[in-house]
Amino acid sequence: MKKVPGVESIKVSLSEGMAHIQLAPGNTVSLEQLRKAVNEQGFTPKEATVVVSGNLVLNGKQTVFKVSGSSDIYEIDPTRAAKMKDKNAVTLKGLVTLPAVNGKPGHFEVKEIVES
Repeated sequence: MKKVPGVESIKVSLSEGMAHIQLAPGNTVSLEQLRKAVNEQGFTPKEATVVVSGNLVLNGKQTVFKVSGSSDIYEIDPTRAAKMKDKNAVTLKGLVTLPAVNGKPGHFEVKEIVES
């Protein structure tokens, strides 16, 4: 995992079945890259709690969240999207419950809109 560009440190708890991955500020590593690295270590990645910056964009008729510096896009709750419509860029803390696959957006459960 430390070979993945942008990874600063990793703490693994086998008893909890969790890995805490600290990324360098301004990194451009995608969640998919991290999931792939976890798979290569013999583990199955599940949901991920993340803090990410990006923008709301229109994807067809749906507003989605596009992570800055990557091609990752995530569906978010329309009520949360409405609260962020007036912001050019936003930082969110939340849970990625479903990763993006084959160009289809993943799902991001927003827990907090981080004020900057």
